[in-house]
Amino acid sequence: MDGITPVTLRTVADSEEEACAKFSSWDLTFAAKIRTESTINTGWADPESFTLWTMIGTDIRQSVQEMAGVLHG
Repeated sequence: MDGITPVTLRTVADSEEEACAKFSSWDLTFAAKIRTESTINTGWADPESFTLWTMIGTDIRQSVQEMAGVLHG
């Protein structure tokens, strides 16, 4: 695989088949990401290992305060 650079293709679909059909001429490895309302969302690729990394998180302080009744909408 020398000289090959991984490419990330993004789409929105209800199934793997629907997503892959949008890129029918590509040889794909499928990875799904569930939509979230997370405030922290970042991703990166390691070109040496051909690994794609994604970090999804949130600042839990507001959620904890809401559960404790500290914040009022």
